[in-house]
Amino acid sequence: MQPINNVLSSWDTTAMTKTLVIVGGIVFSILTYFDISPGGLLLSSCLLSAAIINPLTKRISPVFEAYVDIGTICFFAYNSYYFYKDISLILLLGLTALSVIRIVMHSFVFRGKKLFWTLGLHLIPVSTAILFVLNIEPFYSIPIPTEQELLVIGTTTIIAFSLLFIQTIVAYVNTLNYIESSKEEVSYSYKQVLELNQILNHNLRTPLATALGQLEIAEIHLKENKHIAKAKEALSLVVNQTASVNNAKKAFYQTTSVIEFLTNWKALFNYEMVDFELVKNRDKYLLTEQVAIALAVSLDVFSQNSIDANADELLMRIESKRNSLRIDITDNGDGASEETIGLLGKPMTSRKEHGAGLGTYLAQRLIVSSGGKVYFSNRKREKGFRVIIEILPR
Repeated sequence: MQPINNVLSSWDTTAMTKTLVIVGGIVFSILTYFDISPGGLLLSSCLLSAAIINPLTKRISPVFEAYVDIGTICFFAYNSYYFYKDISLILLLGLTALSVIRIVMHSFVFRGKKLFWTLGLHLIPVSTAILFVLNIEPFYSIPIPTEQELLVIGTTTIIAFSLLFIQTIVAYVNTLNYIESSKEEVSYSYKQVLELNQILNHNLRTPLATALGQLEIAEIHLKENKHIAKAKEALSLVVNQTASVNNAKKAFYQTTSVIEFLTNWKALFNYEMVDFELVKNRDKYLLTEQVAIALAVSLDVFSQNSIDANADELLMRIESKRNSLRIDITDNGDGASEETIGLLGKPMTSRKEHGAGLGTYLAQRLIVSSGGKVYFSNRKREKGFRVIIEILPR
C-alpha cells in the first residue's frame, strides 16, 4: 500500500512553489540581462519575491500560508486588471488560473480545519471580483512594463499554472489510490477478525467447554482448591468471549440505528446495569456491520471490566452525528491506577486483577480497524472509570 507520507507530499504546496521560484528566477535573469524597463523590473521582482516568501509563511502555519498565497495572487490580479489589461490580458488570465488551482490545493491541505477558514479563503478572490464590478480603482500608480515584457511574464504564469495543474491531478490520483488501498486493507483485516472468530468457535470453544465440564466435576470433589476455581473462571471467560461476534451480528440484524442496535446488544449480552443517553435525542449515524461488530465486542469487554471493578451502574452517552459517532462510557466502579491505564491496550502487560488485558487489546484493535479511537481515564469528579469510543469519518 502507498504510504500516507507520499500522498501528503504530493499535495505539499511549498514543494509546488519551487516550480514558480525556478521558472520565475530564470525569466527574471533573462529580463535583467537585457534592457528591462522599470515597469518590467518591478513586476518581475514582485512576482519572484512572492514566490520566494511563500515557503516561509508555511513555517508559521498552513492556514497563514494559504491566506498570504491567495491574497498575493489576487493583489497582482487586481493591479493587472487596472494597469496592464490594455496592453495584454495574458498576465491577468494566468493569475486567475493560478488562484483557482492554489485554492484547490490549500482547501485540500487544511480541510481538517474549521469551515470558517475555508470560506474565508474563498472570500478573498470573491472580494477582488467585487472590486472589479464596482470599478474601485487603485489610489496609486506604478510604472508600466513593455508589451514584450508583459507577454514573457504572462506566458510564465501560464506555464506555471500548467505545471501546477499537472501536479494537482497527480496528487488527486495518488490520494484516490491511497483511499482505495486503505479500504482494501481494512476490509482484509475485518475478514481476518471474522475468520479468527470462526476458528475459535470451531477449534477452541468445544474443547474448552469440555474442559470446563471436567473442572466442574473436579470442583465437586475438591471444593477448597483455588487453582481449579481460577481455571474454571478463565475458561468460562474464553468460552463466553468466542460468542461475542455471533451476538453482535444478531444485535445488528436489520437495523442501522445506533440506539436500536445498542438496545438489542444490551438484551443479548444481559447487561441490566447499562443505561443509554442519546445526546440531543438525535440518531443520525448509519451503522455498518463492521462498526457494529467492533462496538458489540468492545462494549462487552469494557462492561465486563466495569463489573470486575465492582461497578453496578454503567452509563453510555451517545453522540450520533451523520458522519461520526461518539460513545462516552462511565461507571461507578473502583477506577484504575495511572499505571494500569497506561498499560491498557497492551496485551499480556496489564496489571488488572482479572486477566492479562488481552480482551481490552482486542477491543481496541477492532475499534481502530473500524476507523475509530479509544481513550481510557478515571472520572474526574466522581469515583469510577471512563472509556470514550470515537468512530471518525472515513
